[in-house]
Amino acid sequence: MNRFHLLVVVASFAALASCTTNQSALLPPLPEVEAHVISGGAPIRMQPVALESASTAASSAAPLEPVRSVASIPSEASLEKEFQAVISSEDVDKETRQYIDRVARIFYRTQALLNDYDAKLDDYAKQTNVADGALQTDDTYARLISAWSLREETTAKITYFYKRANEIAHARMNDSKVSKDLQNRALLMNRAIRNTVVSSANSTNRLAKQNLLKELIEVQKSGAFSNQILNGARETSDFYERNKLQLARETENARKDEEINQEIEARAPEIKAALAEQYEKRTPQSVGAIAPGLGRSGMMNGFEFKTGRWALTFDDGPHSTYTPQALANLKANDMKATFFWIAQNVSKMPSIVKQAQAAGHTLANHSYTHANLPKLGPGGLRHEIIESTTVDVQNGYRPRFFRCPYGACGSQTSAVRQKIADLGLVSVTWNVDSLDWQDKNPQSVYERVKKQMAVQKRGIILFHDIHPQSIAASKMLMADFAAGQKKGIYRTVTIDQAFDELNTAEGMK
Repeated sequence: MNRFHLLVVVASFAALASCTTNQSALLPPLPEVEAHVISGGAPIRMQPVALESASTAASSAAPLEPVRSVASIPSEASLEKEFQAVISSEDVDKETRQYIDRVARIFYRTQALLNDYDAKLDDYAKQTNVADGALQTDDTYARLISAWSLREETTAKITYFYKRANEIAHARMNDSKVSKDLQNRALLMNRAIRNTVVSSANSTNRLAKQNLLKELIEVQKSGAFSNQILNGARETSDFYERNKLQLARETENARKDEEINQEIEARAPEIKAALAEQYEKRTPQSVGAIAPGLGRSGMMNGFEFKTGRWALTFDDGPHSTYTPQALANLKANDMKATFFWIAQNVSKMPSIVKQAQAAGHTLANHSYTHANLPKLGPGGLRHEIIESTTVDVQNGYRPRFFRCPYGACGSQTSAVRQKIADLGLVSVTWNVDSLDWQDKNPQSVYERVKKQMAVQKRGIILFHDIHPQSIAASKMLMADFAAGQKKGIYRTVTIDQAFDELNTAEGMK
């Protein structure tokens, strides 16, 4: 067989999707596109090959978890189109491996940016008076957030490819040559993903691919993937120590990666402008100065706080392993925190939700799937903001606060901010960023937070309760807070405590 039509994939997806109860995963039909001719020659058109009816067992199976829609990818239709291009390419193995290698390239370039940010932080720490928002609107920080979105976008693509290729490889299809070729290509794609990810076991590429590994495990429980996860803060720290020289070399070499540099630089101006809007200085002067709405009065960023007041916040959970550890650490230090959780995780872990509620922590909304909200249309915003709030309510709590993924809410009068305000929610960002999504070393994560605290004097601290390094670093910080509170140096609050106090005539305690 010398040719393969992309519409085969669309037909395959539609037939499989009809067998699941997860209606949100259904794709609209894509427009007919020209096929790639494997052996050369002019493009041709063919009719899609239909799948046979799926078995009863398949139709009753639990739906796959939704893949994060991130960065510049507004819908699964875009992911599907790119998947088709790869699976119909002349060299599926090569094309697939390039995506995996790209994850490592982004990681190392981001690590270089993190080093730059830490150096800039050291410079700020030497200054006596740093303007509010200076750290958040610095060019280096904007590039870091750009790299974060680029990494998440690439991870989403690979995860989607793996999910789709699995569906096709295990589907019951007819015996035509086109169907067999399609399934062979799907198997080749998944083999390329598995082999490229696992081959990094003895290098810093293993570190670079930790987030991708976790996403792939969510799609299909795999011993091969699970064995590559660095389990716990100690194992991660030891891995850093053993490979620090190689990591340093790869990080410096990544500065010369022009392709990744250009992609990061292209995103940075928009992100910097959004950050500048969110970190405009505002000090409430009267009761009710912070309230759901547009503009500066409809959000909190930590600069409103009184000196020495801190709110510890965790994003992206709940996580079956790490959130309970965070809760245990908080209990041990007699401390309360605020959790900004993703609705698709909330719906899967009701017991952890109840545990956090019973302990008196504040639970808030962080969207449905961690999408980049300004990139979405009305339907996407409804799903990410309104429907996610519905999930929270169904799980026993009505959130008062919303944190946009990546801190990206758009302008002060954006459609995103309007949707949040319409639900009676206040937008919340942060002014101390642990950057634990990039840095896997608990000690350096902790030290970065402490340096920022010294510069900012008060505010909202960002961790993520989905990483082992985050749990270890925040545990060290909790010990500092516990000791500092006894001396009157620190006072920790939840976001709702801070909101209520800031809206009183007396102000923050």
